[in-house]
Amino acid sequence: MIANWVSRASVHLEIMKKAFKVSVTYKINTLFEFLSIGFDFFIQICVWTALYNGRNLVNGVSLSDMISYVMVSSFVSSLSYSGIALKIANQVKDGTIGNELCRPINYKDMIMYHEIGANLFHSICIRLPVVLLFGFLIKVVIPASGLNFLLFFISVIFGITIVYGLNFIYGMLAFWLKTSEYVNFISRALMTLFAGRFVPIWFYPEFLKKIGQVLPFRFITFEPMQIYLGKVDSHQTLVILLSQVIWIAALTIIQQIMWKAVQKHLVIQGG
Repeated sequence: MIANWVSRASVHLEIMKKAFKVSVTYKINTLFEFLSIGFDFFIQICVWTALYNGRNLVNGVSLSDMISYVMVSSFVSSLSYSGIALKIANQVKDGTIGNELCRPINYKDMIMYHEIGANLFHSICIRLPVVLLFGFLIKVVIPASGLNFLLFFISVIFGITIVYGLNFIYGMLAFWLKTSEYVNFISRALMTLFAGRFVPIWFYPEFLKKIGQVLPFRFITFEPMQIYLGKVDSHQTLVILLSQVIWIAALTIIQQIMWKAVQKHLVIQGG
């Protein structure tokens, strides 16, 4: 059993390394992405500074907290980015999904670890240096303790797991929808609105907050950032982590049910 686990882990690592190396080769893209991230940070800092208009607090959140949220959450979002749903949907649409399923490696593992490798490159080699540069210039908020940072890190890992669970589910919907357009719209719209990637849920109207409370998206970016900024106490942090674990378990069960249904009723459009 251990030997099998080690063998699978080594395969996963090789997939990640390959994706990382592929990303490294696009040096011009890397340069433009680096500049684009810096420009985006500059614009967002200017916008939030203008919105605060000299006020110390808005909804109990300081401008320093807000700017820190912008920069650190962008790094979290980069780590948790997933285009798996669209990739699966496109493969179903053009019929290449059949060839992918015939490979001697678990299909879900292959596309997930390939994306993780690419995300690690973009997050660590491109986005992190920009975050650190702006953080040095602006003095962003850092976690109050090492334990707080550890809990934040664990929460980010759980959040990434939730993202992949959701995207596999979205992707498998394409087997019934036979199109990628709806899948892409659903995944992007829900993530943008309820994960708090661009606007923190602190500033949402009450009805959107209530909707977000029953959905898993806030556990991807917003809740880990609450832990990072110290906006929740130890009890609330444990509730967040436990809620993430519950969502991971629920999404895993849904994935397994849907995957069995897909294997039984696989109809490839265009294949």
